[in-house]
Amino acid sequence: MRLDRDLRSQLLGRLHKQLCYSAPAIALVAGGVMFQTFTAQQTVLAEEVSSTSVMLASNHRSAEASPEAGSEAEAEGEAEAEGEAEAEAEAEAEGEAEAASHPKAALVRRPDGYKPQYDERGNNPASLIERGEALFNDASLSTNGLSCASCHGAKGDAGFQTSFQQPFPHPVAMGTNMFGMETVHADEMVQLCMVAPMAAEPLPWDSEELAALAAYVVHAQQRFAGEVDGHCNR
Repeated sequence: MRLDRDLRSQLLGRLHKQLCYSAPAIALVAGGVMFQTFTAQQTVLAEEVSSTSVMLASNHRSAEASPEAGSEAEAEGEAEAEGEAEAEAEAEAEGEAEAASHPKAALVRRPDGYKPQYDERGNNPASLIERGEALFNDASLSTNGLSCASCHGAKGDAGFQTSFQQPFPHPVAMGTNMFGMETVHADEMVQLCMVAPMAAEPLPWDSEELAALAAYVVHAQQRFAGEVDGHCNR
């Protein structure tokens, strides 16, 4: 019996020693597997975080670049628009300066205190209109052999723009382009033709010739607009 107890004690002692050596090894092995697993998970997580950070940084740079690109495009558009506006303003100013610089620009405008000797509404005597028609075809008024009829026909019914349908005063291209006048009266139109196409001096403002020509031009305008027939007595 005692021998059996001693043998059992020896066997238990050996088994205890084996367990003491085996348990740490098992723990180390298990711990290594867990550490490797944890390390792999941390690596994957770090890679995901790094990729996300790169993507966010790229988006942030794009977001910052887009307003800058938009601002640059907007600035270029504004600069281009300003340049065009300045060019138009300069061209307009040059045109006005050129018109104002015409040597006889002041002579074709009605002077202060001037009183027309004709009725711009068309209530003119037939004799005055007939006198104007004769002068309208008189080339001796010019220095280059032209008469009013050279451009506008013997009956004063040609070579007019659509604005001629409007009663005087109305816009006349030659007055605007060469003399800076927005609108002209009938007598001013006569003076424009005297100075520019006919290369002559303007008629005296108190002369019968100017009154007659202006009366005829008013009559021609009313005929052009269909307000009167071709007779001087309306």
